[in-house]
Amino acid sequence: MANNTNFDRIEAFLFGQTTTEETQNLEQQAAQDATLAAEIRRQELEHRAMELLVRDDLRSQMAAWKMEKAIEQPATPVVQLKASRSLFYRIAAAATVTLVLGFFARGLFFGNSAESLALHSLEESGVGARSSAAATALDPVYAAMERQDYRTAIDQLNNIALSDNNRQTAALLRAECHLRLKEYGAAVAALNQMLRSNPSDDLREKAEWLLLVTYVADGQHHTEADALFGRILGDEGHPFRESARKLQEGVGK
Repeated sequence: MANNTNFDRIEAFLFGQTTTEETQNLEQQAAQDATLAAEIRRQELEHRAMELLVRDDLRSQMAAWKMEKAIEQPATPVVQLKASRSLFYRIAAAATVTLVLGFFARGLFFGNSAESLALHSLEESGVGARSSAAATALDPVYAAMERQDYRTAIDQLNNIALSDNNRQTAALLRAECHLRLKEYGAAVAALNQMLRSNPSDDLREKAEWLLLVTYVADGQHHTEADALFGRILGDEGHPFRESARKLQEGVGK
C-alpha cells in the first residue's frame, strides 16, 4: 500500500500536479529517504524511456512511408492520383498521431518535459559533484547541498563571511541552489551577475551550463537559450559541450 501511495505521489509530482507545499514535502522526504529518492529517479527514467520509444517509433514509420513513396512507380496518371491520395491520407493520419502522441508524451509522461529533461541533464553532467579539497568556509554549504537541503544552504551563504577567493564560488553555489529549488528567476539573475564578474574559466563554464539548464527548465528564455546553446556547442573544449548536445537533442532545438 505504501508503494502504491508513493507511486501516485511521484506521478503527480512528475506531471506537475502537486501543490508547492506537496512538492516541498516530497523533496524534503526524498532528501532524507534514499529509497524514496530512488523511486522518484526510477519513475522519471521510465517516463523518459517511454517518450523516446514513442518518438523512435514515429520516426521509423515516417521513414518507411517515405521509402514506399520513393519506390512507387504508377503506370497511369489515374493510378498515380490514387496512390498519392492513399499516401496523403496515411501521412495526414500520421501527423495527427504525432500531434496526439506528442501532447500525450509531453503532458502525460513528463508533465513539463523540457523542465524534466533539463534537470535530468543537470544530474548527468555531474556539475554538482563536490571535491575533497581542503576545508573552507563553504564546507557547511556543501554539506547542506549534499543533503539536498538547498534552502539551508542558501541561508548559510547569507551568513558566511566570504573571502575574495570564495566569493565567486559562493555565487555559483547560490545559483545552483535556486535552480534545484526551481526558483528559476533567482538562478538566472545570480548566474548572469556572476558571468559579468569575469570569473575563472572553470567557474565560467559551470555557470554557462547552469544558466543553459535554467533557461531550458524555465521555458521563458528561448532566444537566450539558443544563443547559449550556440556558444557552448561552438567551443570544442567546453567541458559541458556533450551535455549541451544531448540536452539540445532531447528538447528538439
